[in-house]
Amino acid sequence: PVLYGGSRRPVSGWVKGSVTRVREEGRKGDEVLLDIQTEEGRVLSGLSPDSCPLQNERDDAVEDLTASDFLHEPGILHTLQVRYTLDSIYTYSGNILIAVNPHKRLPHLYGSRMMAQYRGLMLG
Repeated sequence: PVLYGGSRRPVSGWVKGSVTRVREEGRKGDEVLLDIQTEEGRVLSGLSPDSCPLQNERDDAVEDLTASDFLHEPGILHTLQVRYTLDSIYTYSGNILIAVNPHKRLPHLYGSRMMAQYRGLMLG
């Protein structure tokens, strides 16, 4: 799976898809072009591999970004988006905590059970 960012659509940013074809072009076959099929079924042809960073093969909702196979802008944004939809608004990148404002109450994160779990622990 890849994340295509050539269009950088203002609403969704990167588009998730899979490589369906790899072509070698140019006089010496030194230019590689990709065809991508998006999750919505759209086919994007003739894309540069540079515009299609690899997506992490592991869990999309990894709690610590440093456990990702690839650490780049689209991978980070995709992980944060997936975790946000799961109401997991806190994500680590090593000892740095990234928090995404959910714009709603999340009782499972702020109850007495959760506070007791973290009481006295060194964070980070």
